[in-house]
Amino acid sequence: MVAFAVGSFAGAGFPAPGVPPAVAAAAAAGASVRWLAGGGLALPLVARLARRSLALVRWLSARRGVLVCAASSLPSARFGPGPFPSCGSGSWASVAAAVLAGVPVAVAPFGLAPSAFPALPGGGSWAPAGVALAGASLWSWSPAGVALRLPGFGP
Repeated sequence: MVAFAVGSFAGAGFPAPGVPPAVAAAAAAGASVRWLAGGGLALPLVARLARRSLALVRWLSARRGVLVCAASSLPSARFGPGPFPSCGSGSWASVAAAVLAGVPVAVAPFGLAPSAFPALPGGGSWAPAGVALAGASLWSWSPAGVALRLPGFGP
């Protein structure tokens, strides 16, 4: 497992003081943690959060990985331009950035109707992925004109 942390090993740079419990638990369990994955502490937190998410997307792209997102809310705004298409939700912006980078995505809707999922940049459609995460059926995005099959998911 690899974790991409926005703060430092010493706990500086996170939204709340100290290393978040989930990151500390992952590190204690032997995960490889990319500390300050969004850049140095001189950068504002919002910039480091976006850059951290882009670092994850680039890492997945280089390894032909899949971005799996657990979503419990929808974006509050339309997707903006750029490699990190801001939309009021870091998770959904990461999903959109992954699609723009050609990384397959799957979303587990917790309390959301998949019919309400936003259209992602470049066009395409949502479809059931044929697998569940923590009891929620995953939905994958197929870019326009591409028959996309998630590696290791479904038939």
